Amino acid sequence: MPVASAWDANMLSTLVSHSDSTFSAEEATVIAIVTSNATDEYMPLTHQCYWYAQIIFNTIIEMQMYCTKWEKWLEDIEVMKKNFTYTDSWIVEEGEAIENCQKRKTGKVEERKFLPSTSHNYLMQVART
Repeated sequence: MPVASAWDANMLSTLVSHSDSTFSAEEATVIAIVTSNATDEYMPLTHQCYWYAQIIFNTIIEMQMYCTKWEKWLEDIEVMKKNFTYTDSWIVEEGEAIENCQKRKTGKVEERKFLPSTSHNYLMQVART
């Protein structure tokens, strides 16, 4: 069983498909296969399980109408803000100024971390072909 911090494990409690959804197990399988094939260097099923799951989750919710139910949402967001601040496709670590993040986004500072949103667009293109 993967180990996750409390806010990761409890952030999203339920994903409910819309009643008109046609999402199938075959589509989920294709998304999982494409993600695995596109991310060999990240070893998604070992030390980056969260990254792998997030790519698949983001792809599914982008393709479908959905509804989510959140547990302890406000508390979880506060904990998340204390640990990390996310912006578009960049991550800012605790204590780092937002201006540094903006510099990285404009290319003045090199990227330090790989985030799912970078490959998410690639995955969506591959999954749709």
